[in-house]
Amino acid sequence: MGEKDRITSRYELETLPQIGDDPGEAPSSQVRALVPLYAVPWLVATYDQLQSMQLGVRESFIVSRIDGRSTVAMIVECAGFLESQTLALLGRLLKLGAIELRDPPHGQR
Repeated sequence: MGEKDRITSRYELETLPQIGDDPGEAPSSQVRALVPLYAVPWLVATYDQLQSMQLGVRESFIVSRIDGRSTVAMIVECAGFLESQTLALLGRLLKLGAIELRDPPHGQR
């Protein structure tokens, strides 16, 4: 997969606000622009890489919801967190390089 196939460019990830222990602290509009609800998150980090990222409980839970078929909107719905929190968590995973966002299969958008 090349850079042009990604929904979010590496440059855009650099502008993502830092997210601390409270994922609700990232401005929702900035995160939503980088994490569109129609996108499908794909796990691109290996198990060992995920362990070295020292993910928190919330990030780990979100990782467990990523199956390569569910859209961001579906993950938001089943996560049980506020939408802004879930988007911030996905944004952090994106920035860490654990996931990337892909277009949904044709006709699913």
